[in-house]
Amino acid sequence: MYFRILGNKIEYTQAAKRLEQISGAAPNTLEAQELKELIRAFTNYEKDIQQLRKKQLPGGIDNFEDNS
Repeated sequence: MYFRILGNKIEYTQAAKRLEQISGAAPNTLEAQELKELIRAFTNYEKDIQQLRKKQLPGGIDNFEDNS
C-alpha cells in the first residue's frame, strides 16, 4: 500500500499504522522504498498543515496556542 499524498486525518492514521509496520525494513527492498515515500508524504502533510494554520490565524502561526 502506497501513500503518496495524505489528504485527511483518516489517511494520515492509516499511513502511520503502515509506517509502524515497516519501520524496520531492510535497505534496498520494496518496503524500504515504501518507507521513504511514507516519510516524504508525512513531511509534505505536516508542511501543508502549517501553511493552513498560518493562513487561518491572525498574526500567523506564532500566535497559535495548542490547548490540547
